[in-house]
Amino acid sequence: KITNLDNEVSSAALSTRLADIYRPLLLDGSVTITVNGRKIEPLDIRYDETIPNMGPQLMRVQTRFGDWIVLKIGISAPGQRIKPGIRCYYRGRLIEDEKFFGHPTPAQLPQSSRLVGEAHLDSVPVTPNKASFIESSVEWQNVSTRIHDVLNPWFEKLSKLKIEQRSNVENWE
Repeated sequence: KITNLDNEVSSAALSTRLADIYRPLLLDGSVTITVNGRKIEPLDIRYDETIPNMGPQLMRVQTRFGDWIVLKIGISAPGQRIKPGIRCYYRGRLIEDEKFFGHPTPAQLPQSSRLVGEAHLDSVPVTPNKASFIESSVEWQNVSTRIHDVLNPWFEKLSKLKIEQRSNVENWE
């Protein structure tokens, strides 16, 4: 319970952020979070299942040191406000998002803005404040290499997707 805050906090913004950060724990019922008496529902990530051979995949992959990664990858459904890339969790808490593991980002390959996924990296050490993974660790290097390899076929398929023009570009633009 948090009370007597010095600054004003938007309950809607706080609820959205908590639903994002603790999505896996909220989904499996490990935690219940309320803000001003309202129960927080987990962030909804919808996958586009209409594109052939690009439906969401849930997989368990193993690193060369025997650590297991639970990974879900897919194409985001249109109309969502979710950051592209892989969302990386440590013990059910979002540590980093928008990770592409060495693959082209949306700035280099616009179609990669449709890629969304979740990786549970419980074997990788995090910084003391849980702001990021310790990327100099051997565990991170192994996980990063393995996820990069798993993403290779996805980026081959993404590069062949038609780029959608959502708004007309005027001549003067």
